[in-house]
Amino acid sequence: MHRETAVTYGWLTAVRVALDKASRLAGFTAGMQTGWRRLGQRIRTARVRQGMASADQLARAARLSRRTVELLEAGTHPGQPRDATLAKVEHALGWADGAALDIVLGANRPRRSRDPLTDRLLAAWPALTHDMQVTIVTVVETLTRQD
Repeated sequence: MHRETAVTYGWLTAVRVALDKASRLAGFTAGMQTGWRRLGQRIRTARVRQGMASADQLARAARLSRRTVELLEAGTHPGQPRDATLAKVEHALGWADGAALDIVLGANRPRRSRDPLTDRLLAAWPALTHDMQVTIVTVVETLTRQD
């Protein structure tokens, strides 16, 4: 093979490799866009199920702007939302840390952290006196005892 022919084939191979990478990246990008739309649908569904009729209510609960929540729910947030933004939404909806990204990557439903009432109890627990904590545990044990 002549040197000129080898260079041409080398160049063509490089172009083919670049096109292959570009098509895989385009597929990945399209998949991510689908993932963000899926996340938006899950956020909206969870918000409504939890009695938050408007994006504004979720925005207040998550301490985000209404516009940010609307963009997330539409799946059209410009660029990738910051981790802190997703964490605020996860917390407001009672989802486990990282659940939003799981949905973007293909999970059908978010992992729940705990029941929201459990979260409230755990948040208040340190402020209770020892006697109050003992009383609560005693009441729960009495109510759940199976004789």
